Amino acid sequence: PIKSSAASDVYKRQRKMIGIAYICRFSSDICKDAGCNAMASQVEMAGKITLILLSMPILMGVIDLVVTIVEG
Repeated sequence: PIKSSAASDVYKRQRKMIGIAYICRFSSDICKDAGCNAMASQVEMAGKITLILLSMPILMGVIDLVVTIVEG
């Protein structure tokens, strides 16, 4: 069990990211099967942008950790 709320938030965010990735991939495959390749690439791009935006707080936390370790 995770006792830290920050760690819990990270795991929740990761689960959201995995869900978004699956949904975008599934939607993109449906578009490709329907012959809408342009729409499929747009769905993939929207999913990638969403994942980047969702991962920003995690990346900032890692950068802050590295900075505090380097500064001593």
